[in-house]
Amino acid sequence: MQLAHLGHMSPARAGGEADGDADYGSECCASVLPKLFVNKLLGTPREITYPVIDAAITNFIHGSVVSRDDGFAGCQLPAALGFLISAFLFPHTSLYRDEYGGTTEKRMRILQRLAHEIREQCPRPFPG
Repeated sequence: MQLAHLGHMSPARAGGEADGDADYGSECCASVLPKLFVNKLLGTPREITYPVIDAAITNFIHGSVVSRDDGFAGCQLPAALGFLISAFLFPHTSLYRDEYGGTTEKRMRILQRLAHEIREQCPRPFPG
């Protein structure tokens, strides 16, 4: 099962947002995407907040548990360019200077947290 959060690549108003904002991205996603593309298709990414980060992680964990319980052999969390997780991994899309940004180790923290918390709920042999 692939569990994805499109992050700043979510189409504008995809979640029923009346204001036309895109889904969440990192602090500076809007500055690295072509303005025309962002404005016409995606809207302006909203900066992700810590409660939203925690909710996304909770949802990934829940999706992993549901996947396991429904008989899937494992789950994949895409972290390619454009997905929410990728916004934390690259220095040009993450300007955070706290627990989720700055050094490579800190930018990897979201992946480490996901792996640890999914493994707690879905122990081996289920690959998360």
